[in-house]
Amino acid sequence: MSVNEVRKQAAGLREVIPTSHGARSRNLNNRARRPLNGSTDGLLLLLLCITALGIAKVLMHDAHVLEGEYHSVEHTGRAVLPIDNRDVSAILKFIGAEGSTDGDVPIASKLIGGHDNTVDTTGKASVGSVATNPLESVKSTDSNGDDGINPQTQLLPLKEILSKAYGGGKIKEETIAALPSVDDVSRLYGSDGPIIYGTETCAKFRENIPLKRRIIAPAGIFNTGTNLMSSLLRNNCVLPHETNPKNGVNWHVPWGKHNPVSWRFHNVAQSAGKGVEQGDVLPIVTIKDPYTWFSSMCRHPYAANWPHNKICPNLIDQDGKEVPVRIRYGPKSDGTVDYTSLAGVWNTWYKNYMTVDFPRLIVRFEDILFRPEEVIGVACKCAGGTFRPDEGKKFRYMTDSAKGTTGAHSGATAGLESALLLYTSSEKRTLNYSKRDLEQSRKSLDKDIMNFFHYADP
Repeated sequence: MSVNEVRKQAAGLREVIPTSHGARSRNLNNRARRPLNGSTDGLLLLLLCITALGIAKVLMHDAHVLEGEYHSVEHTGRAVLPIDNRDVSAILKFIGAEGSTDGDVPIASKLIGGHDNTVDTTGKASVGSVATNPLESVKSTDSNGDDGINPQTQLLPLKEILSKAYGGGKIKEETIAALPSVDDVSRLYGSDGPIIYGTETCAKFRENIPLKRRIIAPAGIFNTGTNLMSSLLRNNCVLPHETNPKNGVNWHVPWGKHNPVSWRFHNVAQSAGKGVEQGDVLPIVTIKDPYTWFSSMCRHPYAANWPHNKICPNLIDQDGKEVPVRIRYGPKSDGTVDYTSLAGVWNTWYKNYMTVDFPRLIVRFEDILFRPEEVIGVACKCAGGTFRPDEGKKFRYMTDSAKGTTGAHSGATAGLESALLLYTSSEKRTLNYSKRDLEQSRKSLDKDIMNFFHYADP
């Protein structure tokens, strides 16, 4: 704004100032006519400049998020990043914390929560050339990583897994008869494991974060075993944290275990989030076979909304159009994200965690069932913790449901025995799927992620 424009606005201001105040009105009129060369007017001009810069900074930041510059990824879905007069204080707080890498941003200033940033703006399968493939590194990443902490083991018969979990107790004959064979399970998920993504980042985490500041915590989209992971970590891993009463094992990541990874440093979970330095946290992310995950979401959708009462997972409608899914991660409008479909949720959520540049592990839910001791051992050692079985203590299994079966978790799988029966059956894997949903699943699921984690199309 030029000086002449400022003068014109000031002249217009004289027209609306009440004249009943007499001398005060004349003083204001006279002040408006003076050139802006006095100390008072200079200060006013300086404040106007500062305010303009502040607004420009917010707008530039908003544009950077939308263009993918802030997180090195692109915006997806139709969620918006509102800048409202009611959020002025939050905007100012955000500006102050924008360059922070260690501080937590209060919930009130969650201005970029309403998105799940991704390199794939459609949430569809990434099947293009290698040059445009954001998961190029997935194909070349050895599940053993550079850390040498992920030894591969053969899949045990499921009755032996149950026997170990029950401390050598006898398993019911009808249960044994219902369990699939090792060959049947291997055809679904492979014979060797666990399959873990990101072990090559463990050394970086240990080098950058002092031992007594390290925190390990689960993350994962709904219905992927995050509570089970948390319980197993707490029972079997010790991190000597300087302040955390849980010895460095948090119930979930402080930005919210189900929230997109782009919420890191921009959200503080109401539970287990306050006072936790988010840069000190090693996320242990759980991923589930998308076909059984779809069925889990049909049974218990949590905060996801899409039409699926008659047909589920209902990825595509009768007209051949994808059925969009809206997830309300947070209580405000900017906490809602729109995805192309349920397959788009799975693709986008995990692709983002796989392409970040900070240490994290991604483990299969199936391996938590088949090889919990190996998985927890890798996760614990990745953070530099003490794995209890290495000290001669027995591994503590979870045989009951880790998240309960009542209240918010009603309908959840009852325990290890039920989980093994449910998640090892090729028939139950796509039970009640329509032909249309099966075809759309094969078409839309990200093949790079599927192949890395040994998830095959039926």
